[in-house]
Amino acid sequence: MKRLPEILIFLVCIAYGALNMYNGRFEMRDLQVYYDAAGQLLHGNSPYGQAFGLSSGFYKYSVSAAMVFYPAHLLGSWFAFRVIYFVMLSAAIAWYTPRWTESIRDRFNLSGKSGIAILLVSLTLIGHFSRELLLGNVNWFLLLLVLAAFVSLARNGILAGLLIALALVFKPHFAVILPWLVLRKEWKATASSLASIIVLLMLPSLHLGWSENLALLNEWKEAILAHNGELGESPNTLFGMISNLTGINGSWLIYSSIGAVAIFVLVWMLRNMKKEEHANELRFLEFAFLVAIVPNLVHTDTEHFMWTMPLIALLAWLWMQLNGSLKWIVSVLWVLALIPYSLNTPDIWGRAAAEWFNKSGILGLANLILIVLAIGLYYRVRQPRSQQA
Repeated sequence: MKRLPEILIFLVCIAYGALNMYNGRFEMRDLQVYYDAAGQLLHGNSPYGQAFGLSSGFYKYSVSAAMVFYPAHLLGSWFAFRVIYFVMLSAAIAWYTPRWTESIRDRFNLSGKSGIAILLVSLTLIGHFSRELLLGNVNWFLLLLVLAAFVSLARNGILAGLLIALALVFKPHFAVILPWLVLRKEWKATASSLASIIVLLMLPSLHLGWSENLALLNEWKEAILAHNGELGESPNTLFGMISNLTGINGSWLIYSSIGAVAIFVLVWMLRNMKKEEHANELRFLEFAFLVAIVPNLVHTDTEHFMWTMPLIALLAWLWMQLNGSLKWIVSVLWVLALIPYSLNTPDIWGRAAAEWFNKSGILGLANLILIVLAIGLYYRVRQPRSQQA
């Protein structure tokens, strides 16, 4: 069957949901934050500064993002909405994991067996998928949004900008894409993104009133600042890993780490712009890198590391092009990275070990290893040294 991978992934997701129900773990705490925040707005209250579900369940997203969940309250049942959302998320994971894996093969003109590539991608991401489904977050949908935006750039820059803006009102982390649009001279998409962000942020005024919406936007800003106040203690960021290793800390380390990444991307892009061969591949590689590196730059939950998926898919296809000792070396590094990246669950290692994976910085390091493997192998396979000169 041509679509067997989609069917199998969907069935695994549904079985996982059924198991969670049986074990009393079908709580979807992150989804509850969005749902309850929308409920507060519908009743004319502020969603900020209060915890929903858990003591850590503070709403820290825009008012516009909460309004997306208004229709959920028409159901009149929190349980029914959880079930519907779980099925939607499972379908999105099942449908787009194989589709995007295969599209990476076509985009980079690589060969290999689709079944192997899809299996490698699914196994690498299984821990993040399970956590996304357990908590009911929106990270997978946001990744699909920005990937759809990239695809739209070639034919409709205005639509691409709108899709990026939709992602930004949920997670401002995607602002890393905006400088890329400017440097790549995607003027329509840049203008559309900025205009759409303003419109989306002002849209709640139609329901709440102008002054009330402005007050809530200010509360959103304060919530973001409070969340990012923990940035210096975020172990899986670049500066968190450096701090854990050296004992050095301070805001200067945060700024210098982000600055170093910015300089690297700028130099890399300027070099890429001089190359006509593989130009479309390089544009996508830059875009995928910026999305994948976000969890290494900002304070986020662990499931945000699933945003490395496009590079993991590229790594799977490139791995199939290798042979000999290099293939073994890449395989060993991949497996070692996989343990903290996707298998850091208390169900396997126990709660203490899983906490150590998350708080020691080894998860962030594993993400960097996967990024470096994908980009490094790209230049090895698609652009041998003789072509790079």
